[in-house]
Amino acid sequence: MSKPPDFICIGAAKAGTTWLCRSLRNSPGYWMPPVKELRYFGHKDIGERDKGLLQNAEAAPDMQPEQLEWIRRYVTGSPKDDAWYLSLFASAGDNMTGDISPGYAPLAKRFIEHAKRLCPNASILMLVRNPFERNISHLANLAARKLLGHKSRPNQHHEAGVALTADMLRAELASPAFVRQSEQALAVRQWRAVFGDRVMVFFYDDLAANPVTFLDKVTGSLGNPSRPSDEAVLFARANPMLPVSTEDVAKIRETIRPMCEAEIAALNSEIGPTPYLWNRLAPAYT
Repeated sequence: MSKPPDFICIGAAKAGTTWLCRSLRNSPGYWMPPVKELRYFGHKDIGERDKGLLQNAEAAPDMQPEQLEWIRRYVTGSPKDDAWYLSLFASAGDNMTGDISPGYAPLAKRFIEHAKRLCPNASILMLVRNPFERNISHLANLAARKLLGHKSRPNQHHEAGVALTADMLRAELASPAFVRQSEQALAVRQWRAVFGDRVMVFFYDDLAANPVTFLDKVTGSLGNPSRPSDEAVLFARANPMLPVSTEDVAKIRETIRPMCEAEIAALNSEIGPTPYLWNRLAPAYT
């Protein structure tokens, strides 16, 4: 039986959404789609984007039949309409389920209203991160993809001595993906305008400090407290990045300082003063 997701996590990108998806996938009482980012609302490239994923799934010797069938329906199902989207959560049964798609954060109001019509009772989760750290991490991710190719995983090269420079990160400042994701306060404001107090904000700093407590806070807010039976899952790094030296981090920090300070001010206005020293010197990124 089709059902709307119980929650939608809208981002932010590079703020722990992959970690959250993996943690919930391993937590009793939750069922998460085999593909993390469904990106249904406001996007037109569903299916084309994930043809490679289907090819890999079909070639995987240990792929479970039901999981493969889900991926086939996700990639090749047509039309990609509301009924199709809701069918993606049918396997959840009585478990809580959700759509974790950071690409939703910067959506225009009409797309958010579409989400509200289809999922009227969904909780909206927004993971907010220090703009300096989030922006540098996102720029590094984009630079790595350009350096290694979109189909290559940065963690495959993490130990191979490949590193990023400030110039590589600086070249990504005009990337549409970066520009759209850099305004966390605007995302919170736009989603609150439609979903009201169903929008819940969590700090990446809390995740970095104590993953167990952070997950407890998230699942508790959803009304379904749970943890993975093996809590080691919560401490595994989700997306290892190519390293950026302390010197290059300092350079790019100065480049993005005005935009980050403006974003911190916007977040303070939108969600209240943050309890963290977000202007402190950032460490080297790895």
